[in-house]
Amino acid sequence: MTKALSTVDIVKKQQEDKWVQDFHISDDLAKAGEQYATIEKGDTYLWLSDAGCEALLKRFDDRYGDGGPRLWKNGASKT
Repeated sequence: MTKALSTVDIVKKQQEDKWVQDFHISDDLAKAGEQYATIEKGDTYLWLSDAGCEALLKRFDDRYGDGGPRLWKNGASKT
């Protein structure tokens, strides 16, 4: 059985979703890689839920290719 979300939880999720969508992904591949690694490590945006973190990392994958910066540097980038 799924627990119903409270109004506060709904507002928090909406704010997180907006923040994830508004997050600026650098056009510079090296800087984007640093951003990705920081998010993946999980100790900077402590308030970001696991789902929010995954959604944000997916935005990087959609832009630069799957696999994160380790593969982007090896030519897997979509740009």
